Amino acid sequence: MEHHSAIAELVLGLCILLLLASATLAIAKRLRLPFTILLVIVGLAIAVLSPYLPAGMARLLAFHISPDIILYVFLPSLIFESAFHLDARQLRDNLLPVLTLAVPGLLISTVVIAGLVAALTDVPFIAALVLGAILSATDPVAVIALFRQLGAPQRLTVLVEGESLFNDATAIVAAKILLAVALAGFVTWETVAAGILNFLIVFFGGIVVGWLMALVAGLVLGVVHENQAIEISILTVLAYLSFLVGEEIFHVSGVMATVAAGLTIGGWGRTKLSPGISSYIEHFWAYVAFVANALIFLLVGLTIDLVALVTFIDVLVISVAAMLISRAVVIYGLVPAIGRLPGSEAVNLSYQTVMYWGGLRGAVAIAVVLSLGDFQWASAFTAVVMGAVLFTLIVQGLTMQPLIRWLKLDEPSVGDRFARDEAKVESSLRAVDRIPELGAGGLFSARIARDLEVQHRQEIQILRAAIAEMRLHELNELEEHRVLHLRCLATEKAAYYEQFSRHHITEDAYRAATHAISAMIDDLRHYGNLPTDASISALVERTSLLQRFATHVPNPIARRLNIRAVTRAYQIAWAEFQACRRVDEFLTEADEARTLGERTISQVRDHYEARQSDARKRLDDWAEQFPEFVAAMQQRLAERLILRVERDAIEGHVHNGALPHGLGEELLEEFDARIRNLGGVTVAALDVDPSELCKKVPFFTDAPTSDVAQIVARLKPVTVAPSDDIIRQGETGSIMYFIARGVVRVLRREDSGEDSELATLFAGDFFGEIAILRDEPRIATCRAATACALYELSRAEVEEAVALCPGIGEGLRKAAAQRADG
Repeated sequence: MEHHSAIAELVLGLCILLLLASATLAIAKRLRLPFTILLVIVGLAIAVLSPYLPAGMARLLAFHISPDIILYVFLPSLIFESAFHLDARQLRDNLLPVLTLAVPGLLISTVVIAGLVAALTDVPFIAALVLGAILSATDPVAVIALFRQLGAPQRLTVLVEGESLFNDATAIVAAKILLAVALAGFVTWETVAAGILNFLIVFFGGIVVGWLMALVAGLVLGVVHENQAIEISILTVLAYLSFLVGEEIFHVSGVMATVAAGLTIGGWGRTKLSPGISSYIEHFWAYVAFVANALIFLLVGLTIDLVALVTFIDVLVISVAAMLISRAVVIYGLVPAIGRLPGSEAVNLSYQTVMYWGGLRGAVAIAVVLSLGDFQWASAFTAVVMGAVLFTLIVQGLTMQPLIRWLKLDEPSVGDRFARDEAKVESSLRAVDRIPELGAGGLFSARIARDLEVQHRQEIQILRAAIAEMRLHELNELEEHRVLHLRCLATEKAAYYEQFSRHHITEDAYRAATHAISAMIDDLRHYGNLPTDASISALVERTSLLQRFATHVPNPIARRLNIRAVTRAYQIAWAEFQACRRVDEFLTEADEARTLGERTISQVRDHYEARQSDARKRLDDWAEQFPEFVAAMQQRLAERLILRVERDAIEGHVHNGALPHGLGEELLEEFDARIRNLGGVTVAALDVDPSELCKKVPFFTDAPTSDVAQIVARLKPVTVAPSDDIIRQGETGSIMYFIARGVVRVLRREDSGEDSELATLFAGDFFGEIAILRDEPRIATCRAATACALYELSRAEVEEAVALCPGIGEGLRKAAAQRADG
């Protein structure tokens, strides 16, 4: 019975904590205060007022924070959620300052804190190093929430959150190593070297473990379709298992393993998740983070021992001062130095100030200090760390909002304000268009509809006047172009996602297209560079290194990789054509809204018409060169569109109750499976009959039929994507190619570094014979101008063909001589 009673009290306590957290969240939103800071204050208030509270509330004081609970239950979910939602591209662009702050910055902070504490208190330097490592771990939960609330710049959010993700691991590892040194009681050069080596192994080993586990999870997710329970379970297991495998099996950093897993699955692996449940996953992890933060920070407030704080007040004051000084040294010393490095973007003084004052301490510092065990200074350090956490949360946390506003970092740029007002005009115009529907059924008073229309039209006039004033005094034509291009790129990106979610393009094509669009958005947002007229197709048609390498490895691997590249190139061209049409519709709406200059809209429209024309030309080239392939792709697309219409109709019947839920779900799963199965293309659609090639190559037509048949038997099919280099100048070559379909450009690299075009080859032409006949390096590069269907012969097979049919050898030697002289 006692066991059941204890469990009942635990459940009751958790219920009370969650209710308190919910009430605190409601108050935080109303007062516009940071949620986690208010949680600590509430917990502290309950602890102080416990003698006057009901027995159920006072019983909460029996709850204690276990370091293992924080490290193994709360921390993996919080770290994974942050890493999963962190913009991987932004993190990559700011990786140098983030890593510098997280590793050398934390180590410098550790030494500075230790030096000041050891010099001004009775704490020995070796022990003070442990305290320095613990106090150097930042926790930006409260600050990030405030950033989102105030609309702080995205780069500032990435810098603060990225630093915290990495320095959590650094602090934990450094504290463990320094604790071992402190317990040993002495330091030698050997222990220092061993500590550094151990740190590197643990830190980067964790990254490798997390990355590999995320790859495995991504592959598993790729075969699971539209199943919320399974996909959420896989992500949850990845968050915790990466931490456990890193810590317990490989003895590396579990935090870094979870960070690497979250970043990998949130970037590369995001397209592995079923598009239909992406919003569900977002809500799930948001709630997990809410629960973890709520319980941690409430328990922090509940367990702070005010008597212990008073006992060690001298050490606490000096430690807090040392913590602030060390943070200043790191931020104002390292960050400006990083900005001067080649290829690095400077971080301005306002950002540095927010990063300095926003270095709050939280769960990681508490977990580490509570795990010190029998260490001589454990009780003193626990009080000091608790006090330092309380100081940063209350003093720094509550003054962050005034600081951000004083620095004017919450003020949107003129471009953002323009985009906001323009979006309001557009939404109001759509509302006005729908107002007549109110009176269509005869249930609404005509006066109500009329009043609403007048109200919205007045709002539109006010907004248009504000926009006109902005354009006149603040927004120049170039900035107007940037604003419109950003909205167009966002519309285009959304169009690619819709096509991917409906299985009209593959994951590979979607990832390549959105990567190119994201690069354009970053270039425009951060550097102000307007997009060029180059199409997305042209930007991403270059195949990966693996796919280029595939032309030099045996079938069927090369065949499958080349088919994948060709299919991707066609799908990107098709998707870009459709996306440009979507953007054109958006530009028509923008023109009707009359918030942007006609010249700006016209020029941006010309840009997208040029890209759409280029995509259309590429599609026409495909249709001309590979009619069977295009017919197969179009057939599959048409079938998918029809199935999608049928599926949506079934889903509507399920939602309105016309179909039983179980039967409806069964039908929907059947439609989903059929749509997915129509996502590829058959290899046969890209194959060309070798006999068709023989009709186009002159010396094949002159050769005896029996000899040609033996040569045809040796031909191996190769499919090459547009813009792929088939052979490259200067390479040694042992293969020659025959063009069955497609266009190939012959290019030579000049001394100036520029490529000059020597010739254009079509179906029936061949190339690569000079390197074989003369045993010389390639004298030119042959690049696919369109998708190409080729046949290849190896050196041995060419020699057999020449021996078999002397006419072929004579034709090859003559062609080689002419090309070499040219």
